[in-house]
Amino acid sequence: MKSVVRLVVGITLLVGAVSVVLLCLKIFEHSGVRVMAEGDYDAQTRIQTLLEYIHEREAELDERAEQKRVKLHQCVQLRHLENEARQVNMWIRNSESMITAGLVCPGSLHEAEQLRKEHDQFQPAIEARPLLYLVCRSVRHILGGPGNQSHFCIH
Repeated sequence: MKSVVRLVVGITLLVGAVSVVLLCLKIFEHSGVRVMAEGDYDAQTRIQTLLEYIHEREAELDERAEQKRVKLHQCVQLRHLENEARQVNMWIRNSESMITAGLVCPGSLHEAEQLRKEHDQFQPAIEARPLLYLVCRSVRHILGGPGNQSHFCIH
């Protein structure tokens, strides 16, 4: 009994598949695509030819899909690059504004000379500070350690 049911189901599926293929063949023929004339070839040859045609179209579609995927991936990479470029430009603008806010640019030769004189006055003090720190530390050490603070040392 089970084998009869399987046979009936198998035949039904086969008839259904053949019907679908023949329907596809008729649709192709009505749409202007002529695969083969009915009388020239048997059903198996026509189905085989139709399957080959479908596989060729499928391969073409797969190739197009891969090309689209590559283009989409490139677009995503471009968007990431554009976002990073915007971020870098923003950092540059922010840095420029911070630098120009703290930077004094002379407007004339006289102002430039004045800034140079101020720089020359402060430069020795800047260079002497580490030396002064070492001297103070040595004096503290000599006077009795870190608890004894000298009045003339810079902290």
